[in-house]
Amino acid sequence: MKYFIRSPNGFGCIKKLKGNRYRPYLFAITVDGKQKPVAYFTNYKDACVYRAEYIFKNKQLDHVREVYPSNNKIQEISPPILAKTPMPTFEEIYLEWLPQHKQRNNVSNSTICGYANALRHCETIKDMPINTIKYNNLQAILDNIGQEKLSYSTKKKVRNLMSLVFQYARARDLIDKDYIDLLDIGKNNPVRPHKPFKESEINLLWDNTNSSFIDKVIILLYTGMRVSELLNLKKSDVNIEERYMHITKSKTKAGLRYVPIHKRILPLVKENLNNKGDYLLLNSNTGKKYNYSSFCIAWRKVMEKFKLKHTTHDCRHTLATRLDNVNANEIAKRRILGHAQQTVTEGYTHKNLQELIKTIDLIE
Repeated sequence: MKYFIRSPNGFGCIKKLKGNRYRPYLFAITVDGKQKPVAYFTNYKDACVYRAEYIFKNKQLDHVREVYPSNNKIQEISPPILAKTPMPTFEEIYLEWLPQHKQRNNVSNSTICGYANALRHCETIKDMPINTIKYNNLQAILDNIGQEKLSYSTKKKVRNLMSLVFQYARARDLIDKDYIDLLDIGKNNPVRPHKPFKESEINLLWDNTNSSFIDKVIILLYTGMRVSELLNLKKSDVNIEERYMHITKSKTKAGLRYVPIHKRILPLVKENLNNKGDYLLLNSNTGKKYNYSSFCIAWRKVMEKFKLKHTTHDCRHTLATRLDNVNANEIAKRRILGHAQQTVTEGYTHKNLQELIKTIDLIE
């Protein structure tokens, strides 16, 4: 408990309470030798202003009566009405929580966009005081997502946002319980499960490397990178001589890694290094860096042109499958794909980079 500058006798005291509270500043008075809480505040300044008004109205803090010398009559002094800080809404808690969450967890821009999209589904509760939101309010949102036939992933993201906001509200002592663990999002029934590219499909792409965007598809197939990782890859992160790409931005901590460059895609990578931008991939139509949307549009055009039915994430499944087929070392495979690994030292040496290169070259 943090105490501030000592006040004169009879003026009460202001102290800051321990813990992560929404209103940590307490103004208290002494009654019968014991301190009695009067009001709580979000900041020290408001507490001081309130104390000044309280003293002015009550004259003496240790009595509720005041004797006026002019007529020797005792007049009852009504205590002031305590100012109540409005209970913040779901959206207000979200806006207060997000900057701290970003700073402490170094979350990616794509994750922040995911939170914003999830908040849009919470339209019915965003203006409700956080302590008035009940189980039925939350479950109705998730049920509505199901009725709109949106993905299971969308339900998970919305529930995750609810959980984060309510956890923050509990930490600020705004609520003493939440209903997140009771929420039901059903079972995942994938609309289109991921499937790896066939060898014939990969060969088809190699036969058409002169076609626009094909090189980007092949690079994904032979590196297993996520689209966001590839789009954020700068030329300075690529080492042609030692045959690796250094991923410095990823959705997971394990995703920050060195990816070996397969010998077969070296010419494609070199060609992309010749563009004028800072990033490895450059949108030939705009002359600028790809964003996720423009990359997916170009991807769909290639899939339609060659009558293929694959998503960008199928490339990761393809590389994992191909490495399994050549009996690649499990640790090396995890490092290449950026999967979480609990027993492997995170540091990369020249030796284990060479091991990753040997592993990736096992596939054709």
